[in-house]
Parts: sequence; C-alpha cells; structure tokens
Amino acid sequence: MRHAGNNFVLKTNAEERLGTLDEKISGGFNFMAGRFNKRYTTGNDKKRKVEYYFYGQGRTNFIGYDASMQGGLLNRKSPYVIAGIDVTRVTFQADAGIILNFRKLYLSYTQSLLTKEFRTGTYHRWGVVSIGFAL
Repeated sequence: MRHAGNNFVLKTNAEERLGTLDEKISGGFNFMAGRFNKRYTTGNDKKRKVEYYFYGQGRTNFIGYDASMQGGLLNRKSPYVIAGIDVTRVTFQADAGIILNFRKLYLSYTQSLLTKEFRTGTYHRWGVVSIGFAL
C-alpha cells in the first residue's frame, strides 16, 4: 500500500475462493485520489468534516467453477445451466466512482464494467447512486 499524504492511496488485493458455490482466484488493485481522512491508521488524527475523492479498482478473476452458471450438485440437468466448456475462465471487472462525505451525509456514484462470463454472453455495465446518513 502506498500513501501520498491524505490525497492518494494505492493498494493491491488478492482473493482465493474454494467451496461449493465457486472456485476462483482474483487479484487486482485499487486507488483513491482526492481529499480524505487518513485510511488504515490508528490514533487521534484530526478528521476532516468534508471528504471528496475519486476511486477506481480493477480485478482479474481466474474461474475454475461457478455454480451460479454451471449448476450445483443436484441441478446439472436444468435448462438454465451453462456447460463448463462455455464458461469464460478469465474475466475482468473495473469500477470507478466519486464519493462525497459531508459530516454524516454520504453521496456516491459508481460505474462498473464486467467482461463476458460465458461464450455467448455480453459485457455488462451498470451504475449505482448511493445516499446514506450515519446515525
């Protein structure tokens, strides 16, 4: 993880999942750039009342098995199951967004992109608007 004061953070991540729902290995990076309170530290640092920043993340997934597409242990003959040969074994997901925190109010907008997960599928893209209030 790299910090540039309270204006930029860059870090990497990795994940391994092994279970009945899916088997995959993922890795990627994420960053934040803007004006924000220090992340991942302890102490009595002075907190800013207003934070705003842009963030982005990219993640590559290496997929061995995905029950949501290939069916589970008991439902492999369903017409909604995709054959293992048609499942895309390497996918990429990217997310980017803008965050604004003002005291207890939280506003964000995010755009996401996911490459196709099976041979005849398409790329997916979606956006999310979030509004929150801390109690």
